[in-house]
Amino acid sequence: MVGSLTPEQCAAYARDGVLFPVPVISADEAARLRDEVDRVASEIREAGGDGKALGFRPWESSGHPLYDVVDQIVRDPHLLDAVESLLGPTVLVRTCDVFLKDQASVSDGSGITWHWDDPRLPGADTVLTAWVALTPSGPENGGVRYVLGSHRATIERKDPCDPGVLQMYADDWGPFQAFEKKAGLLEPGEVAMHHSNMVHGSPPNPSEVRRMGIAVRYFTPESPPDLVGASMGVLVRGDITDSPYQLKPQYPVMWWDPGAPMDVKAMREETKTPQDINSLAEAGDVSAQHVVGMQCLWGPPEKRDLEMAFSWFEKAASAGHDASRTEMGVLLLTGVGCTADSERAMALIGESAKAGDPGAHVQIGKIAVKSGDAAEAERCFRLAAEGGNSEGQFHLAEHLQEGRGGTKDESSAMEWFSKAVAGGHVQAHRALGELLLCSEGEHRDAERAIQLLSFAAECGEGRALLLLSKAHRGEFGMLADAGESTRWLRLSAEKGSTPAQRELGELLIAEDDTRTEGMEWLSRAAEQGDGLARVSLARARGEEPGPEPGHEPENTGPVAEESDDAEGDSEAS
Repeated sequence: MVGSLTPEQCAAYARDGVLFPVPVISADEAARLRDEVDRVASEIREAGGDGKALGFRPWESSGHPLYDVVDQIVRDPHLLDAVESLLGPTVLVRTCDVFLKDQASVSDGSGITWHWDDPRLPGADTVLTAWVALTPSGPENGGVRYVLGSHRATIERKDPCDPGVLQMYADDWGPFQAFEKKAGLLEPGEVAMHHSNMVHGSPPNPSEVRRMGIAVRYFTPESPPDLVGASMGVLVRGDITDSPYQLKPQYPVMWWDPGAPMDVKAMREETKTPQDINSLAEAGDVSAQHVVGMQCLWGPPEKRDLEMAFSWFEKAASAGHDASRTEMGVLLLTGVGCTADSERAMALIGESAKAGDPGAHVQIGKIAVKSGDAAEAERCFRLAAEGGNSEGQFHLAEHLQEGRGGTKDESSAMEWFSKAVAGGHVQAHRALGELLLCSEGEHRDAERAIQLLSFAAECGEGRALLLLSKAHRGEFGMLADAGESTRWLRLSAEKGSTPAQRELGELLIAEDDTRTEGMEWLSRAAEQGDGLARVSLARARGEEPGPEPGHEPENTGPVAEESDDAEGDSEAS
């Protein structure tokens, strides 16, 4: 059905925070709706009206001249199919915006500065904006631009519910320097759907081609009212039995023609380079020092400088920055970028933990795991989890799932895995997906499992790649798809998973034209110590395989191996 999203599309939305283009209405229908909007806009202008001041609030006004037009889009079944794929079966509408952007220069201010739509609070995954194009939309006519992955980043505000703090300021851009900006290319009738915390904006339209679109704000009955910023909504799909929202027959419609005033200075300042962040760090800004330290530690391989990372963390820690003190302690524990000093490391991490740093609780929990103190590990992970740390939520869920503290609690594990998923934790996507896929009881949800595993796999999580291959092979009660199974298996093997290398090798040696490649994969797995691969390789060569191995290593790739060494590696970016 047009508009229904595939697991791969859902995974891309979860990873990037935006998905486009998705066709929802025909080009002919889009042209008809465009003409109707143009007609109303012309009438308003001829009457001397100010289009951008025209707003419809159904509890204040009798109607909006475009309500019937936009309502056809808001309730379009193909659009709702796509929205349901991301939000679930029950969908409400908060508002609808009509955007018209004619030709203008930067000095006219007819653009929209970088911002996000809703407070960065828990539950933001239950709200999205669907931007439906009625004309072509792209860089050439002031189309929307998105900062991929920005919906998962942390931007601190004193009052996140204040609408005035939803705009990006120059000082906010430090953590986003490595994030990719992408223009939303749309043809008439296509939609771009973005997460409510996605950082986005649009420049002025420099062309003679008008840009026109309808932006619909969808949410669910589970969306927190503080996040939605409303106490009422219009039900457009599904049923509601219990909800904090008053159901209304009509939603507000706002009209933006040619656009709201743009903060040109802010749009120029957002182009600050990493050198600007370094300047702030050099000037003693502890937050900037921590950001530069993280960039040195986790940036692209060619830009990593572990000794410099330690130096920046040390500077910020000396000024009282708790997270830097924790990172400094982790490096001292491992001797990365510095001389190992476990006594000093534990003192630093302990000091940060006393100050309430969730990352420090995670590190103490990991140390407790290695020493065999499951109760202490669970206590520390719970402190971190309750403090909103997704790494702590993930490890707490693992403990509860496996019953390391005494009793297994799969339901609680799923809740904590889900919270870690909402925070963008890659391994949590894999763990929750595996739980939903392999469960035989009420928790089984194969469709959502594939979405979660696809996200983790796209981020390079080794075991997720292998699980997807097995699922598409027909395991776990799934329909077989040999092509997809082999694709995921190959990706897993390329990521370094020895079981995947062995399985791919065994698959390929069965065919004459791929036998040589199969032997190569078996050799790689055998070199990694995979006993079963050695047996298969010997048989393929016509040699005596020897005794069956007693132990098979489960190396699922470098991502899985590195995950316990430091907190930051499991956050998607």
